[in-house]
Amino acid sequence: DKCWVWNTPADNAEEQLEETKFALKFGNPELAQAFKTKFEEVKKQNEEIPEFKALIGGSADAAPKAPAATPGAMSKASSAAAPAASSGGGLFSSAKPAEPASTAASTGGLFGSSSNTGGLFSSAGSGGLFSQTSSSEGGLFGSAASSGGGLFSSANSSSGGLFGSLASSGGLFSSAATASGGLFGSTASTGGGLFGGAAAQTADASKPEANEDDEYVAEEEVTHIPGWQASVSLDVQDKVQTGEEDEEELYSQRSKLYRFRDGEWKERGLGESKLLKDKATGKIRFLLRQEKTLKIVANHFVLGPSPYCELAPNAGSDKCWVWNTPADNAEEQLEETKFALKFGNPELAQAFKTKFEEVKKQNEEIPEFKAL
Repeated sequence: DKCWVWNTPADNAEEQLEETKFALKFGNPELAQAFKTKFEEVKKQNEEIPEFKALIGGSADAAPKAPAATPGAMSKASSAAAPAASSGGGLFSSAKPAEPASTAASTGGLFGSSSNTGGLFSSAGSGGLFSQTSSSEGGLFGSAASSGGGLFSSANSSSGGLFGSLASSGGLFSSAATASGGLFGSTASTGGGLFGGAAAQTADASKPEANEDDEYVAEEEVTHIPGWQASVSLDVQDKVQTGEEDEEELYSQRSKLYRFRDGEWKERGLGESKLLKDKATGKIRFLLRQEKTLKIVANHFVLGPSPYCELAPNAGSDKCWVWNTPADNAEEQLEETKFALKFGNPELAQAFKTKFEEVKKQNEEIPEFKAL
């Protein structure tokens, strides 16, 4: 009840008219029913349009008059006479044979018969457009042995309509086993009409199954696998341990750090340069983390005999200090390193120098550092 199936004689999705069978599926039965209601409503509206009335066999007033018969292109015989009027035929309507040489076709429309049921360019034996000579009621492209062929009717049809197939008394696009096919009559129909429906078992067989890939399936997050434990936990922690919890911050100022490596100065990062004092031992270290990543780029005790940890201006600048440390531990291994620290203005640079030299003296008073 969520899917509808129908046939259309002339779908133009690929820029050429072709008979097509569609199936349209909706998310629930209510949406499907709403579509059906509207679809049938607009179908009735189209049937009231004069042009469409003629296609499905309208009244004599609505149906266009058939033109006078002329010799058919690619036809093997000329038409005997032209019909004077059409009494009940529609556009492309098929007709039963009338009396020869009559002045009016009983069911003729546009392409209606001129002699028996002949249409435009019909042949001498009441053939249709391009019909063969031997056809008795041939339609458009009626085949040679056709006794009542319609447009594209097949060889043995008795009274074929447009695209009428084998053993049919066809209508437009009527299919193989129709007894009296109408316009677009479908398979196994006994009284086909406009878009005549297929047999119930055929429709059910072609109906898509209910369980298809587009059905929504609720997904469940896998949070535990029996017998397996993740090596890393992704739990959100309230507070991240930085290693600075047991230290007192004596100084902090935003600045940019450089390191001299391979004969040139290379930027290490922008962040807060800090002087931190251990609450237990009293040791003071210099620490700077990158502002965005918090990666440690400088980490050493403010200590050392000359020339270590002695600040000097960089190329005469009063905003940048340069010094050497014997044992920087930023990359988890002790190595002698040369740093340059740049501030926003000379006042900030001078405040750092004052505090740096002060804590250096404090470290020199610690017994462990005195021995060094």
